[in-house]
Amino acid sequence: MNLQARNEAVIARHIRGAPGVLYDLGVGPKSEWRTLKKIFPELKVFGCEPHPETHKWLLEQGFPGTLLPVAIGDEAGTVTLYDIEGDAKRASLFPLAERTREFTTDVWTLDQFDEAFGKPDRIVLWMDIEGREKHAVLGGQKLLSSGRVRWINLEERRGGDCPAVGWTDPAELLELLAQFGFVRTAAYNRYKTHQDAIYVHRREWEDG
Repeated sequence: MNLQARNEAVIARHIRGAPGVLYDLGVGPKSEWRTLKKIFPELKVFGCEPHPETHKWLLEQGFPGTLLPVAIGDEAGTVTLYDIEGDAKRASLFPLAERTREFTTDVWTLDQFDEAFGKPDRIVLWMDIEGREKHAVLGGQKLLSSGRVRWINLEERRGGDCPAVGWTDPAELLELLAQFGFVRTAAYNRYKTHQDAIYVHRREWEDG
């Protein structure tokens, strides 16, 4: 198992039993869907990736479930997506200085995404959506209030470094997720400007 796969597997240490579903938001050129599917073979996988080239590439790689070509936000509609110069597989909804090419993509709310896939239980919510985590949470309040999401893995900024106005602040997200019963249990894969964080719903301890 390479370093990327080892990092993607960290969340498995926080899971008792087996999850039912992976909601993989902003899949990008990563492979958490493959890593977690190997650890939990019965895992159902649903994802979204709005970058057209990356969406096509992921399907060619054998993404093991439905992969929608949409972004996730606080309300449905359309939005401009900005490509990253020199990187054919990543983009952002923030118009940062290094973004060059731009295109329009559809936006779904997290609640809309959940409705489309039948409101399953024991969900791992994986978000790598370049600063739009708060928007995803605000658009998924019904889902997050239901307790069906048990684990969340997301990328957060470190040291107060936010590359654009509106980028999700980790302290604000911590407070927001606590309102839905989530406890931040780990930080890992640390870099100077960002790291991964894991949240677990309190029901995982209460039900045990």
